[in-house]
Parts: sequence; C-alpha cells; structure tokens
Amino acid sequence: MTKFAFIVPPLTGHVNPTLSVGRKLIERGHHVTWVALHQFEIPEGGNFILLKEVETRKAEVDIILQSAKRGSTISSALASIPFVYNDILIPLAKIMIDGVMRVLDDIQPDIIISDEHAFAGGMAAYKKQIPYLTFRTIPADTTDLAYQNVSSWISSQMKKLQQGCDINTEDEIVTSTQLIIIFSSYKFTGKFNFPSHYKFVGPAIDERPESASPDWLRTLEKDAINILVSVGTIERSDKGLFFSAVVEALKDEPISVIAVADPDLLPQWPANFIVKTRIPQLALLPFLRGVVCHGGHNTVCEALFFGIPLIVMPMAFDQYHVASQVVQSGAGLRLKFKRIDVNQLRDAVRAIIENPEFRVAAENISTSFQEAGGANAAADYIEEFSLEFSRQ
Repeated sequence: MTKFAFIVPPLTGHVNPTLSVGRKLIERGHHVTWVALHQFEIPEGGNFILLKEVETRKAEVDIILQSAKRGSTISSALASIPFVYNDILIPLAKIMIDGVMRVLDDIQPDIIISDEHAFAGGMAAYKKQIPYLTFRTIPADTTDLAYQNVSSWISSQMKKLQQGCDINTEDEIVTSTQLIIIFSSYKFTGKFNFPSHYKFVGPAIDERPESASPDWLRTLEKDAINILVSVGTIERSDKGLFFSAVVEALKDEPISVIAVADPDLLPQWPANFIVKTRIPQLALLPFLRGVVCHGGHNTVCEALFFGIPLIVMPMAFDQYHVASQVVQSGAGLRLKFKRIDVNQLRDAVRAIIENPEFRVAAENISTSFQEAGGANAAADYIEEFSLEFSRQ
C-alpha cells in the first residue's frame, strides 16, 4: 500500500479529476488523503484534511475567491494571465504553504499529487523531499494564448514565489519535472510538442457517478433535439443580457433548451426552455445534440467525451485557448460572448445540429479521450511513478 496525498486549490474544476483518480487508487488498496482549503465530498475509504488556514486566514481566502469571480470581467486572454497569478494563484500558495507543510509532517505520505494551480503542493513536497507529480486540469499549453515573453514572465513569478518560501534553487519546482498527468488528449491539444514526462489520459469523468432523476429522463427523450446552455458558476452582471439574447435566438426553434441559470434571472422563459440553477450534467450529456458554453475546460471535455459538438463563447482565463482547440478540432464554433448576435447564435446552433461534420469531429475527439484511458490510465501512471521511488 502506498500513501498518496492530493493537494488541491479551492476550485471545483481542479478537484473533480482527483476524485475519479483517487477512487481508483483506493480501489487498488492505497491510502489516499485530500488536503484543501474548502470542504468537498471524497470517495468512500479516503481521508480528508481541511487546512486550518481556512479559518485563521479566512478574510484573505475570501478576498481571493471573490477575485476569481471578478476575473470573468477581463476581456482578453493576455490580460487574464497576470490577474490569475497575482490575484489568485500566488496568494493562495502563500496562504496554503505552511498548512500543507504541517499536514505532510502529520500524515507522512509516500507520494504527493499536486494540482498545477496548487503551487504550495509542489513547493512543500520539494522542501520535505517527498516525490511529487502534477495534475494538469487546464489546456496542456496556455502560452499559445498570449505573445512572446509570457512564459518568461510566469517563470519569473514562480521563482519569486519560491524564494519567498525559502526555496533556494534556480529551477522551477512548483510543477513536477518527472510526471505531469494531463486530462486531455494529444489530438485535442493540437500542434504542441511535449516532453516525455507529460502523460495524456483524457478526461477522468467515466468513474464519477452521477444520475438523472426520473423527471429528467421523462423530459429528455433520446430522439429529441436537446441542447444545453451554460456559462459557468462565475457571477456576472451581464448574465441577464446573455440569456435574453439566447431566448430571442432560440424561442421559436424546434428544440428543447436546458438553460443553467437562476429561473428569476428573466421575468419569463419560453415553453421550450428548461431552466435550472443546477443540473446532473454528466447524466444528461448523452441526451444532448449540442452544448453552448463559456469554454470552461471541464464542460468542453465532458461534452466532447460524449461526442457532442459545441458553440464556445469565452469570457476569461484559459477559455480563449479552449475555444481555439474546439475550432481547430472541427468540433464546434466560436462566438463572442459580450457582443452576442442573436442571428449568429441561431445560425450556429442550427449548424452544429444539422451539419454532421461537427458531430463526426466531436466523436473523433471522444475516441481520442477514451483511448487515452481516463482515471484508470492516470492511476497506472501514478503507481508506476511510486514504484520507481520504492526501488530507490
């Protein structure tokens, strides 16, 4: 039995893959602990440790999480990068590092699995001389989002962070140099070349249990034309304007629209709209013919896992890069969120439903995801990694 510790940031999309992989590791007889700044449900047989800093530094944590919500107002990928690092990820690392070090002393893990955006995980592992690997749950390469010097700027910020945490090395150690597990496929990522320690496993969603209620199943028939419209959980003042445009575009179309929104957002919704604040997304995806979304990596990969074409309207962060991946793969179309055009949206929805080329491209990506192996493949790589260190 190997003792694994997941170090995760308080960002749901980064936690979900660890749950699928962690479940596999537990089933294989390993001891698995999650260390985090926020509470969430873990697989049966796992262990959870909530960092004390969630209370002792609550005001700072709250400010960071509010900053993450405000980030959706940033209008370009390039502007998003310094915001994400300076306002969210680096402050989170500074808050988490002492707590993570303390927990590692208590639980004595054999291997640390750190999310790429939980910088404290890699730094603590390095300081404690514990072998560690990295989970990458965003697009495999985001430097293509921006222009030259972005990569060097990020590198300089990481080195400053390391120095501030008493790590005296010129190397960047926040991510592993020995194993990075990427929850995408090489085919979907596109043109980049990656080092041999980058391992693509596709989305780890096949082991995440989720079911639809009988009410949902009665509403969504397999042969019906159902589409999903979701722009994530980030609060935005212009969500009302967005969904007003969606209603205008699709109210008279012969389709059923599942809108993930507050039902009170608009005074009235058309008869062909089903409006819910939360949905069992994984359970509903097999019933859909298309997805309209903001380009969140998890939503996009979940849709493509089921071979569903997309219309992507990025708002911030890595969503611009995800949108580019969707378009270059042929699995969907890209529209502007802030200047949404009713006619363009209507035409785009018709296109992804009626043009079989989009579905074929989405199914090709789905095949690449499933061939990558998902949670099982990730668990295999992790066991191989731990075995190497047990031999030393």
